[in-house]
Amino acid sequence: MTQHLRLLPAAILVLATAACGGAPETFRPQGAVATRAAAATPPATAPQVSEPASPPPAVPGDFRIVYRPTGGTAAVRAFGEFWKAWWTAVATQGQDTRYRNYVAPGTTPQGTGFFTEVVDGWARDGLRPTGVITAHRFRVFGSSGGRVLLVGCGDETRTGTKDLKTGAVSWSFGKQKSSRYKIRVVMARGADGGWQVAGYSSVPAADPMARECR
Repeated sequence: MTQHLRLLPAAILVLATAACGGAPETFRPQGAVATRAAAATPPATAPQVSEPASPPPAVPGDFRIVYRPTGGTAAVRAFGEFWKAWWTAVATQGQDTRYRNYVAPGTTPQGTGFFTEVVDGWARDGLRPTGVITAHRFRVFGSSGGRVLLVGCGDETRTGTKDLKTGAVSWSFGKQKSSRYKIRVVMARGADGGWQVAGYSSVPAADPMARECR
């Protein structure tokens, strides 16, 4: 398990260890350094994130964000909303910032900063996703101390990259060994009682702990 898991409550850590193991994977194009790992620490003060003043920009027509859970709890639904908002931000070069409202305040740099780095990294690379990205099989694995652990699968095998300047499309992004992976998510209650992402990590499907996502 990655070092950031030491920040999680002991009971959640036990659940997380059972849910997935191994090293986190990159999911930026061209092997960029962003990793799928995020964990929360108790917040000192909760930052205020304002809603966008105007309707969020539309996802490009050649890109589809899919979420197919197997569970129907509020925490599972909230992660689906985050997943769609996060990838919408990636697809719109960070113009849509709604995903930040779904991230628990007070996270470490691998938390809120991690999600933002992924969004900013695609924009810096002059690329946006095309095709289909899917999260599926999400359900509650366990709970402890008011937090809920979700597990599910990510699938980027039908995801490509589109150059923002030339319009050229490459499908190599979805052909990596890490294009299918198991995701572990810790959800925590926000100040308004809604569920927020407080921890996130992934393991490639090739790992024995993630075989269900192959």
